[in-house]
Amino acid sequence: MTLRETLRSLGDLVLEIQQHEALALLDEEEYIARIEAMRADIAKGKRLERAQEQFAQESVGEFERHQKQPPNEKGGP
Repeated sequence: MTLRETLRSLGDLVLEIQQHEALALLDEEEYIARIEAMRADIAKGKRLERAQEQFAQESVGEFERHQKQPPNEKGGP
């Protein structure tokens, strides 16, 4: 093997290593982006759950308030 072939082989090896490292970095960034998206979905779910609970409490409170009102003069609720 000549010196030229050895240097070319080493150069190819360095390029392959750099490409591998770049791909690994992209995989890591994609993984982090997916985790952030999942966290955003979880936060949205929690906000929707709180809103549903608040709506249910307000609805029950309004129903109970309406039930406690005396009937009007025509005999209706």
